[in-house]
Amino acid sequence: MMAQGPLMERRIRSGIPALRSLIVPLTVAVMVSVMVSVAVPLPPAALAQSSPAPPGPGVRTEPGEYPALRKRLDKLLQRGGVIVGENGRTVFTYRTDFKPHSASYVPASILKIATALAALHYLDPDYRFRTEVYRQGNRLYLKGYGDPLLVSEEWRLIAGELRELGQFSGPLGSLVLDDTAFAGTLNVDGAVNSLNPYDAPLGALISNFNTIFLTVSRNGTVTSAEPQTPLTGIGRRLGRGLSPGKHRFNLSARGISGLALTGELAQAIFEEEGARFTARPRPGKAPAGLAPVLVHRSSHDLRKVVADLMEFSNNYIANQLVLILALEKAMKRKGEPVKFADGVEMLRRYLQEEQGLRPEQFHLEEGSGLSRRNRITLEAMLTLTDAFYPWRHLLTPHGREPYRLPAKTGSLREVYTLAGYLPAPPGTRRPFVVMLNQRRHTRMAVMREVWKAFAGDGM
Repeated sequence: MMAQGPLMERRIRSGIPALRSLIVPLTVAVMVSVMVSVAVPLPPAALAQSSPAPPGPGVRTEPGEYPALRKRLDKLLQRGGVIVGENGRTVFTYRTDFKPHSASYVPASILKIATALAALHYLDPDYRFRTEVYRQGNRLYLKGYGDPLLVSEEWRLIAGELRELGQFSGPLGSLVLDDTAFAGTLNVDGAVNSLNPYDAPLGALISNFNTIFLTVSRNGTVTSAEPQTPLTGIGRRLGRGLSPGKHRFNLSARGISGLALTGELAQAIFEEEGARFTARPRPGKAPAGLAPVLVHRSSHDLRKVVADLMEFSNNYIANQLVLILALEKAMKRKGEPVKFADGVEMLRRYLQEEQGLRPEQFHLEEGSGLSRRNRITLEAMLTLTDAFYPWRHLLTPHGREPYRLPAKTGSLREVYTLAGYLPAPPGTRRPFVVMLNQRRHTRMAVMREVWKAFAGDGM
């Protein structure tokens, strides 16, 4: 039996190039754009709130200037709105008819701006997600804390650290998987049990976005389609009888537990690094009071996670962050486990206490924008977009020249949204928001008209 090893905590800062090959297929929709320059975070200014247009039938627009722009927008919007700010004040608002006493819209994925802001505020940009390893006798316990980028390359780093600690020098019994940091139902309103990898279920110990990527040869041989990922029993079973080619599976859509994938994947990688197990992985709970032999810190800091969240509009990453917000708060107070509703409540509190939004300006069901029950006003969304301005370098390019902008898009059925930053003179920030809840997909046409009015010849 091996003696208990010392606590080991590492912050690996090397990148994982192959991670992109996993995230790219998980895209809900290819989003956004980036400013080339990197901004230093500054406290966001609160945006002045415009009064909502009076309710009633037909098109209602805000009074003010830019009559030519309003006339062009009349042809593009049936239900929706546009708002533009400049250095903390609202300079233009246009909206169509809406229900009495309500000027809110379904935001879709631009809601990820709110989730990213809350994570950067509560967790710190340098935050790195952790995974802990415990040992009792000849058993290794893996305890997850919701790392959204826990992929094969990360497990190889963990395996190397355990090997250096001597944890693989003797035979091991079972690998025990502890996902008890999260509790209760982790179902998200708007998510569907589809074959899409971005529909991966939430969890404290999920690997590779709960997906497997296989290659089937012409003679029926099944191999892993990723050199960093070993072929496991789950992959062999899924590959039987498949046609030649590459196949990616969302395991939850096939009733396969994410914990089962994590166990097989981690054990296979540990064995490649010299570990010898006499039993198969199983779920369980790390014994109370046992000190970890390893606290692994992710090779990716929160900035990288947010950049991936924005670029690939990954719903799984967004709602894992919601859970982690609750978890980090719980660790300082009541402890584990936490529920998804706890994280949503933290996000609500952030919007009210840190961004100054009023409860009637928004409604949240989750943090990715999947739910059609999410609602937010133009003014509130502009406030959040203005607040994200210091982090605009975490967005990726969106739109064609000359209308290429740092922006985040959102799309659902009959929902087309956009939030970002118009070109502006040095020292000026010019956020804008477009929210269309209509059949016609005129988002980019609306953006071009706004661009011409505020950043082109219309200036």
